[in-house]
Amino acid sequence: MQQSKLIVHLKALSRPELNRLRDFVHSPYYNKHPKVTALMDLLCELHPDFEAEPLDKKKVFKKLFPKQKFEEQKLSHLMNYLLKLLEQFLATEAFEADDFLRKYLAVQELKTKVPGKIYERKLQQMLKNLDKKDQLSADYFLYKGKAEAELDEFYINRKKRTKANFLQKKSDSLDHFFLATKLQYYCDMLNRSNVLNIEYDYPLLDALLQLIASNQEKYLGNPLIGIYYRILMTLYEPDAEQHFSALKNNLLQFSSEFPQQEAKAMYDYAQNYCIKRINQGDSKYLRELLDLYQLMLEKELIFEKGLFPPSDFKNIVTIACRLSEFEWTESFIHRYKNKLDEKIREDVFQYNLAAFYYEKNDFEKALQLLHTVQFTDTYFALGARSMLMKIYFEMEEDDALDAHFHAFKIYLLRNKVISAYQRKVHLNFIRFTKRIYSLKNKKPYTAKKTFDQSLKKLRQQIDKSK
Repeated sequence: MQQSKLIVHLKALSRPELNRLRDFVHSPYYNKHPKVTALMDLLCELHPDFEAEPLDKKKVFKKLFPKQKFEEQKLSHLMNYLLKLLEQFLATEAFEADDFLRKYLAVQELKTKVPGKIYERKLQQMLKNLDKKDQLSADYFLYKGKAEAELDEFYINRKKRTKANFLQKKSDSLDHFFLATKLQYYCDMLNRSNVLNIEYDYPLLDALLQLIASNQEKYLGNPLIGIYYRILMTLYEPDAEQHFSALKNNLLQFSSEFPQQEAKAMYDYAQNYCIKRINQGDSKYLRELLDLYQLMLEKELIFEKGLFPPSDFKNIVTIACRLSEFEWTESFIHRYKNKLDEKIREDVFQYNLAAFYYEKNDFEKALQLLHTVQFTDTYFALGARSMLMKIYFEMEEDDALDAHFHAFKIYLLRNKVISAYQRKVHLNFIRFTKRIYSLKNKKPYTAKKTFDQSLKKLRQQIDKSK
């Protein structure tokens, strides 16, 4: 039973969710089968571990049917029925959370059941409630268009064409929904293309950009479209820094108007732009990036289901150390340690503490910490390998560094998950580190003029590399 779909689904539920599911199953409106209710009660007692021994099919069956001989098919039927109720419960939870959808469907059902004036007032109230909402998303325009479409149909059927121009309004709402959604999709596609080396088609991109450029007041005045447009432009024209400046200003001004998850995604795009500029050698974006992270911490946008994403934790430590904000960094590592997922908490903590010690030039402590961590995640594996290479370089460990060059290069070439961009970044890092180290070792035996010329040439090649 432990590997059944039912138990897998139940394991994913929190205790409050499980309690609500239990109430749902006990409701005669949804379930009139007492044995299904009894199975639900039994399984609730085993949450969250669902240990194998109490879940033995024969033991469960005996508790449900104490006087009957074991029938696996009979138990399977009950489990399948409960699974369907669980799925219905999840759909009901989502439905209850969507205030507009509930009211919209109810009003549609009332269309032929109540007088026209009551129906009209209900629709008008729906639009007012939407406009009062503090949070903005593409769904706002979708729902707004639905309500306006209902009102347009209502007035047309009553031959009141001049009472309100809801035809234009529903068309405009659909335009805004489409533009916001399409811009968001294109941002996603361009970003994944860069990170995962996947090619996509963008058949409407140029047309959308021309439309927005020719109607800037109408479209860019909409905070949602304005932000996604500027995110798109940071991806489409990454060398034009004015797009990032406009995006940052828009986020500062409007991010509180969006649902938390969407606001976080917007900040993530801004951060990714900063990271890419930093990787290209533009160090002024270090401060920009840390500022964005600190704003996300202040607004609590950085957490996902209450947990600190380990990649963001690593980025914050790296950036703050590079800005020499060591006191703030050490405080941050210890303050937010317990916000990390318990399963990876110690690994992430140890890795970032190693990074902190490395930046403070305490290489022995950093090396000791890194050797205690085994990383399966590609993102952390790249960071750990890069840090080890830097430590061996600084400690002048010739044999260890030479072996690490080879091992790191093989890892980059064989790992298919790494994007072309990241592979190129790290291969360049290895290539230039090898040349720097070789030049460093030759310095005592090289004329100063020759050495300075070689160093200048190498620096020029690094500066030209993207």
